[in-house]
Amino acid sequence: MASAIESMVVDDKQLPDKPVDREK
Repeated sequence: MASAIESMVVDDKQLPDKPVDREK
């Protein structure tokens, strides 16, 4: 599960163009 959370964080940093992902 921690892997999924980390993946989301990395995605947010790689895609700073979509701040919505951070709220998801």
